[in-house]
Amino acid sequence: MTLPKSSSINAYGSGVLVDAVPLVDPTSELGAAALNPLRNDVAAMTATVPRCILQFTGTSSPTASIFSSATWTAGNDSNWGNAFAVQPVIYRVSTGQYMIKLPSTVSDQIGGTNLVSVRMASCQMISITGPNTNAYNLVAPFISTNTSDSVTVYISVWNRNGDYDDYVGAKFGVVIY
Repeated sequence: MTLPKSSSINAYGSGVLVDAVPLVDPTSELGAAALNPLRNDVAAMTATVPRCILQFTGTSSPTASIFSSATWTAGNDSNWGNAFAVQPVIYRVSTGQYMIKLPSTVSDQIGGTNLVSVRMASCQMISITGPNTNAYNLVAPFISTNTSDSVTVYISVWNRNGDYDDYVGAKFGVVIY
């Protein structure tokens, strides 16, 4: 298996490997004793590594947008790349409510097709700019995330008064697992 799926050590060969013959030159050859922990660690990391990360701008219009920055020109990255065809799409559902849709299937770099399966997400405000900066008094919002199916993440944003708020112009960072 490949990301975005989770793997096991068996995905990288038949279980725990054993050298068929002794190593001739351990400085240039890799034996099973060195390879097994590597395979184990890589497989274990596939269960916890983020599948997709992105940043978007708070808006009052129906379509929110991924934003780029001087240090991150794409504004999104994932296990399947950041090409336009596979980037997340963000919608403003209502005031303070955003929905992120991921592609249902993606291709990996070795020619396989994989199902995307979201388990959880987190979101945080990463900067406050725009017309309401003074109104927010630089108080961070309350944010919650929810996954409704394997490719959809909902984000809810409240202000300090407990009201849904778009935080127009604010920048948010999202990590999807």
